[in-house]
Amino acid sequence: MARALLLSSLLLSACSSDLSGDWYGTCAFSDASYGYSGALGVSVVNGKGQRIDGTVSLDMFDDRSFSGEMTGLRSDSYVEMEAALNNGAADTYFFDLTGELQDDGSIEGDCVLSETEQGGAGLTGTVVLEQP
Repeated sequence: MARALLLSSLLLSACSSDLSGDWYGTCAFSDASYGYSGALGVSVVNGKGQRIDGTVSLDMFDDRSFSGEMTGLRSDSYVEMEAALNNGAADTYFFDLTGELQDDGSIEGDCVLSETEQGGAGLTGTVVLEQP
């Protein structure tokens, strides 16, 4: 019984901050030869529990813009987000963000944009998300 109470209190306290709202940053993608960047906007609709959801928009360096629905998980110190992004054409890319919540309220981590849901060929980079 005490173990169940401890686990319950840990799960409840694991998501004490609210991530709801608009977040902005830049994904600094890189590969072996080039560096690319994309302006990232994340709107978190439900940011109080362990599961989060909302939308992601990504404006790439080559003037292509992508958007899609986001789902994710979070704890007091860690965030994972994923979204299938498309640009209104046949192009669909899969976006993943994993990051840590910082003391200053920002999220710092890694971002991946790939052609398949399982990863594979694509761009990887770093990201810092902040709320205005």
